[in-house]
Amino acid sequence: MRKYAARFFNAASWFTAGAYVAAAYIEHYSPSLTDLRDARQFVGLVWIVCFVTLSALRPQNPSSVAEPSPAKSGTTVVLVTGLAAAAIVVTNDPTAASVTIAAGISGATLVLAWLVYRFASRNADQIGEARFDTMKPR
Repeated sequence: MRKYAARFFNAASWFTAGAYVAAAYIEHYSPSLTDLRDARQFVGLVWIVCFVTLSALRPQNPSSVAEPSPAKSGTTVVLVTGLAAAAIVVTNDPTAASVTIAAGISGATLVLAWLVYRFASRNADQIGEARFDTMKPR
C-alpha cells in the first residue's frame, strides 16, 4: 500500500509542479488575469503537501537508494546549471538577441555535459569522496 501511495503522490507532485509553472508563466505574460494569482498560490500549497507526503512515504533506509555514478551526477549538475542560465537570459530579456545567446549557452552546455560524462566515465574509480586525516602527528 505504501508503494502505491508513494507512486500516487510522486505523480501528483509532478502534475502540480507543472501546473504551478504553467500558471506562473501565464500570469507573467498576461498580468490582466488577476484570478490566476490565487490559483497559482493554491497549486503551490497543494504541491508542498504532495511533496511532504511523498518524502514521508519514501524508503527510510539509505542503502535502498542507489548512489549515482560520478558521470551521472556530474552531467546532471552541468545540464541543470547551463539550462538554468539559458532560462534566466531569456526571461530577463525576451528579445531575439537574448534567445540567440540562450541557444549558444544551451549548445555549449550540451557539449560540456558530454565532455564531463566522458571524463567521469573514464575516471570513475579515481573520483569519489575526499578523506582527510584530521589527526595531528605527534
